[in-house]
Amino acid sequence: MNKDKYKKIIKFIKKNGFNFINAKDWYKYKGRKRNIILRHDIDFSLDLACKISKINFNEKIKSNFFIMLRNDFYDPFSPFGANLIRKMIDHKSNIGIHINTEIYLKESQPIKKIKHDIKYFENFFGIKVDCISYHMPSIFDFKKVNINSKFNSYNNNVMKYYNYISDSSGFFNYTKFEDLISKHNSIQLLIHPIWWMTYSLSHESKINEVYKGMINMYSENLNKYKKIRKESFKHRSKKY
Repeated sequence: MNKDKYKKIIKFIKKNGFNFINAKDWYKYKGRKRNIILRHDIDFSLDLACKISKINFNEKIKSNFFIMLRNDFYDPFSPFGANLIRKMIDHKSNIGIHINTEIYLKESQPIKKIKHDIKYFENFFGIKVDCISYHMPSIFDFKKVNINSKFNSYNNNVMKYYNYISDSSGFFNYTKFEDLISKHNSIQLLIHPIWWMTYSLSHESKINEVYKGMINMYSENLNKYKKIRKESFKHRSKKY
């Protein structure tokens, strides 16, 4: 999987007359055919997410990005992360929250904590969040931290009206996907940017590619800090 293959998938969907919709508006189209919820869960990299959002913007399609607020791989509130999210908003991407169930289940009041984090995110970026998706729903019981939202990716009604296909674990079933398209069914298509926006071939090497990108970013930040620290000592020595 790579960027060119992703573009071909988008063009294939468009060629077959599908309507890309905002996830929060799913109920307006339930029971109808040729509607697709293009969903991107951001597990590893906001940088890769921003790249795929630019492709979607250039293709003039609606797409939905779900961002983790608690993540070891990126920080949506750091200057770097926030800048990327603002670019995604400029790309007309619909922004939702990707809830890491495992983390919140460790809280004494998980639902209250999720709502608090979402409100902080809304105030920080000046947007309204109407959509959520849950991280690794087959492993962690997301129903224990289920909150009301216009769109919940694994809501029974959503799953009933929209055929679900995903590239989870780095595998994408092209045959199943093309079969759904040919039948003109409504679809919820989950695409993780890491599998398509990286250059490496294997599952492990793609993740390692993200790690290397993180290391390079931290190295650049460290070098900036060293330069600033060096300059501060110069000024201090002159003053005293």
